[in-house]
Amino acid sequence: MRHLMVLLCLAPAAFAGTWSGILVDANCYQAAESNVNPTDTSLADRDMDGEVASCHPTRKTKTFAIVEQDWTALKLDRSSGAKAADIVRNSVRSSGKKAPIYVTVTGERHKNTIAVASLSLK
Repeated sequence: MRHLMVLLCLAPAAFAGTWSGILVDANCYQAAESNVNPTDTSLADRDMDGEVASCHPTRKTKTFAIVEQDWTALKLDRSSGAKAADIVRNSVRSSGKKAPIYVTVTGERHKNTIAVASLSLK
């Protein structure tokens, strides 16, 4: 048992992986998540699609996150801002409107932030 405790303490807090979701403005989405009706008891009571749609990233967005299928938001590290901004610019240019931008991210996850190794359109 003592050896197991030592191994758990020495295990890294980060893990590598791949995540997919909708690219959003992280600050906007965090504000939308915090601005909920106290009587809402579940995600079914909330307009999650509306929250994501209202937080579509723009050319001025500096902090990004992806919202996974279960509505979990994972922030992208600051160094990924240029990659995400390029995707937003190219997405808006090609579609001409604000449509959801589905992306795939690979990297290391530290709590709710991903240290991005790659970011691409899904």
